[in-house]
Amino acid sequence: MEIIENNKEKLVLRIDSNEQLANAIRRSVSEVKTLAIDTVEIFKNDSALYDEILAHRLGLIPLKTEKSMSDKTKVDFKLTKTGPCTVY
Repeated sequence: MEIIENNKEKLVLRIDSNEQLANAIRRSVSEVKTLAIDTVEIFKNDSALYDEILAHRLGLIPLKTEKSMSDKTKVDFKLTKTGPCTVY
């Protein structure tokens, strides 16, 4: 095993292993708390995409979190835009 990077925020390792060990590590990493968009309310959608597709794409956005956030932390995002335009 070779340690490539080790600091408070990140640990990067390089190891020769089999698929079973790689899957076990992947499953344990999934236990790290993350923040994701859970509920989406769309009031008016004039785009070519269905509301469900927009909600799914919003749920795939990785969000950075603060360490002080707990399981009960709630964050609200609001986007309002009118007229023909592109929103990024």
